[in-house]
Formats: sequence, structure tokens, C-alpha cells
Amino acid sequence: MIAFSVFGWPIYRYGIMYLLSFVLGYVFLYRISKFSFLDKLPNLQNLLKNHLDDLIVAIVLWVMIGGRLGDVIFYNWDFYSQNLLDILKIRNGGMSFVGGFIGVAIAIAYIKKKFKLVADEMRYLFDFIVLFLPLGILFGRIGNSLNQELYGKVVDLSAKIGSISFESLYKWKIIRIFESVDSQFRRNTNLLEGFWEGAFLFIVQALLFWKKLWTGKIWRPGFVSGVFCIMYGLIRIVLETLRDNPPAEYRNWILKSQILMVAMIILGKYLIMRKSK
Repeated sequence: MIAFSVFGWPIYRYGIMYLLSFVLGYVFLYRISKFSFLDKLPNLQNLLKNHLDDLIVAIVLWVMIGGRLGDVIFYNWDFYSQNLLDILKIRNGGMSFVGGFIGVAIAIAYIKKKFKLVADEMRYLFDFIVLFLPLGILFGRIGNSLNQELYGKVVDLSAKIGSISFESLYKWKIIRIFESVDSQFRRNTNLLEGFWEGAFLFIVQALLFWKKLWTGKIWRPGFVSGVFCIMYGLIRIVLETLRDNPPAEYRNWILKSQILMVAMIILGKYLIMRKSK
């Protein structure tokens, strides 16, 4: 949905959310560049202090490419394989978190080669990005809500969960009407995902790891990324069951996105158990 126009050029709400995420990432990484523990990681310190613009540009580029191709390949290949030019119509929507996550990995691999980062420095860089990533997810879910997309299943407003009525959940916007879809009451999955995938994960990671940044007692490289992958994967598997997913999203009894989340959990376990070099 269009937020406003500049000289006739439409500015989309979802695009604004992406912009806020990247600006936040820049500020966060700039702050990390000031910590003394980076003295032990000279190439990474040089990157964050003197070439942060190069890093952000690479991440923005590959997140957009990866996010778009992820949606095309993982979720809508049957359509796009017959309409290849529509892949370029990014304004019509269609971005995948998993694709964007892979895009970040590609960007970091490029940066590793260009700035001669050693393996542990590359893993620490991914960890630093993952620390603020939940806030980017939160902004993304706000964009989904503004676009009235990725909505939940229809519910009966007279129903209850224990002593909690769905009518009270409607007042709290946990249940809402997506006017662009129909006039039925649906679970507000954007709000739920924004909280659990975004705010909740951000708070958990802050409690677990941020103090270590200030004290200089840094964790083993890749550990934060592993914890994030496992927690995000588990949360997403559960929340996907609340969405009103079309039949094409299923592979027998499981959703495509849930299959990708299982792979993400496996990756997380690998990152946690992997020894540093």
C-alpha cells in the first residue's frame, strides 16, 4: 500500500519499514564498532569503523535479491516459471525471510573476501547482525499489517480460550477484520508474529548477550546466530499454523515454510556445536 508520493513517485509503507530496519542496523553496527573487544579482531574492527557503508550497501542489495528470489523459488515458482518478467515487479510484493537471510549470508561472504576477514570474524559479524535482526522482523510485520497480508484463519468471535473470550481479543486487536480480504474476523497473525518473532526474540537476545558486549566477555563465534536460528525456527513453526495458508503452501500435511524452519533449526544446532577457528 502507498504511504505517500514524492513528485509523483509512490512511496510504499512496506518499503519504509525496510528503510527503518536498515537505518537501525547501521546505527547498531556503528555502536558495536566502538567496543574494545574488537581490538582482538583487527580486520572486523577496520570494517565496522572505516567501511560500514560498504557492508550496509552489500546487505541491502543481497537482502532484496535474496528475499525476492526466496519468495519466487520457495513459494510461487509455479506462477513465476510461467511469468518470468513478473519476478522484477517487486512493488507488487513478495519477499521471503529465509531468502533474505540467505542474502545476508551471501553479503557477509562477499565482505569476508573483500576485507580479508578470518572465519571467526565472519561469524562474529553474523552474530552482531542477528542481535538487531528481530527488530527488523518487527518492522517487517508492521509492514505486513499495513498491507493487510499474511492474515490468519477465520475465527468465531463468540468462542473462548479458557476464560478468555475472542471478543476481548478483538478489542486488543489480536483478532481483527482484514478489510481488503473480506469482512470476517481473523487471527491477527501479523501482531502475533511481530511480538514473538520480533519483540520477544529481541528482548531474549538482549538479556542473554548484550551485557557481554559491554563487559567484553564475548561469546564463541556463531553461537548467537545458532540460538537465533533455533528460537526463530521453533516460533515460526507454531505461528504458521495460525495463518490462513492456501492449499498450494502445503506439502502433504506440512507447510513449505515449516520445512524451511526445520532446516533453519538444524543450521542453528550446527552453528552452536561448531568449534571456532
